[in-house]
Amino acid sequence: MRSRRPSRSDRHRATVYAIQRIRLEGLLTGAYTPRCDREAMYLDLCRRGVRVAIEDFILSPALLLLETMTPEPDPEADNETFTDPAEPAIPRS
Repeated sequence: MRSRRPSRSDRHRATVYAIQRIRLEGLLTGAYTPRCDREAMYLDLCRRGVRVAIEDFILSPALLLLETMTPEPDPEADNETFTDPAEPAIPRS
């Protein structure tokens, strides 16, 4: 019996897995710099000498996409921090 050819989604998943694995291994050699908290934590744990399973730091394609998405800045957004007004909203009795 011949084995089936992998589906497009299986090939995509395998490609995303391989790219993440290469990137995580490259972090240890200094070829790459961390782009997210997950990669920074992996690098920090490895530098501390903690035994780390690389598979624990590899995400599914959907989660990787979510992690790499950055919200576009809103030019009309009020960038001032919230400050308490001098008067409380509810008067004290």
